[in-house]
Amino acid sequence: GTPVKVVNLTSSDGASSSSSSSARPKVWIVRSQDDLIINREIVRTGFGLVRKGGAKMMMESTSVQSNFDYEGMMNDMTNLEETARSKGMGIFKVCDGITNDNGDDDN
Repeated sequence: GTPVKVVNLTSSDGASSSSSSSARPKVWIVRSQDDLIINREIVRTGFGLVRKGGAKMMMESTSVQSNFDYEGMMNDMTNLEETARSKGMGIFKVCDGITNDNGDDDN
């Protein structure tokens, strides 16, 4: 497998922020060999969505904040999602129609 680093964006005691709508952990997954942020790549290729809110509050209580530009990353991720959406990449791909095994439209 590929070695990765996991950057935990939750508070240092592992508790979620009360402003968070779910108990899912908030993490960045970073490929060790070249520091590629996997989360960013998933959004860039159209296979992920940007969830706004929650993580900023959690990051305020972590040491990650000092060397992590949250606002810049969220702006970048939002722009990547908008680009993927406008280009019809990944989950944003628009299908032309449904065809059966014969190639005919099912309508």
